[in-house]
Amino acid sequence: VLNIPAPLLTLVFQKFANGMHAYTEALRLVRVALPFPYTATTRILLVLLTSLTPYVFCSWTSSRVWPAIFAFVFVFTFWALNFTAEDLENPFGDHDNNLNMRQCQHDLNNRLV
Repeated sequence: VLNIPAPLLTLVFQKFANGMHAYTEALRLVRVALPFPYTATTRILLVLLTSLTPYVFCSWTSSRVWPAIFAFVFVFTFWALNFTAEDLENPFGDHDNNLNMRQCQHDLNNRLV
């Protein structure tokens, strides 16, 4: 038997329920991977973009320097976005950019005490 006022006890159980809901949502994100056909199609389209962009930019102008610069920046931006999306796809791991789960658990434990 808990010797706590009923509204306070209800609030505690509500906070626990919200925490479990957030946990199950995060767990669902980890368990459901991005489908392989989507990843493969994205990679193929990026390779096509990389190979065709210089030709398209060269057809727009007679200069030799500007198409190379624009093509590099254009293609580099798309590849950078792709690699950023791959890093964000699974934030749990041991890399430098991933969430430090031990620290998150330690912080949560300190807040609960």
